[in-house]
Amino acid sequence: MVSKSWFRNANDAGATSYNLRATRCRPYRKPTIQFACVGATPCRPALFFRRRPFGAAALFCLVLTGCATLPLPPNPGAARARQVTEQAKALIGKPYRYGGSTPAGFDCSGFVCYVYRQTLNLSLPHNSGKLYAATRPVKHGEESPADLIFFSLKRNNAPSHVGIYLGNGQFVHASTTGDNVKISNANDPYWRKRLLGVRRVLN
Repeated sequence: MVSKSWFRNANDAGATSYNLRATRCRPYRKPTIQFACVGATPCRPALFFRRRPFGAAALFCLVLTGCATLPLPPNPGAARARQVTEQAKALIGKPYRYGGSTPAGFDCSGFVCYVYRQTLNLSLPHNSGKLYAATRPVKHGEESPADLIFFSLKRNNAPSHVGIYLGNGQFVHASTTGDNVKISNANDPYWRKRLLGVRRVLN
């Protein structure tokens, strides 16, 4: 918008200031000329603009624009979590092996490390306690698939077992010697009284 103004010197005795503005307006604003007088000062033409009412056609265009809004893309965090849980479930039945981190045999933390490395190329510590320290706590009721669920199987209450949470209280884990990777329920009495909490790797 371009505007021009001039002013008389307001410090002159008896002087009155005037302001004349010529403005380039948008098509929907109709210019009209009126006369504005102040006191005994001679009237000068002043340029005013009258705004047209908001038309039904413009409102219709806005409605069409809203209807044509594209749907939001899927949450990338949810897609990554699904990758993790699907890979974890694909390993069900693989044998437990202390210190193992390959499909030939997993221990609990080795299983978690393998799944996250294969799906998201993340390198996690192969140790339950270090995994616990490297992840963020999740409040009860806010657990999500691909979170890590920790248990203490020892008297010192330190993290000693970990699995990958699937939702609805279920988790997949490399269980123990003589057993395989399987799905268990954290609400079962054995696991519930040993539960330390759920923690998050993904943002």
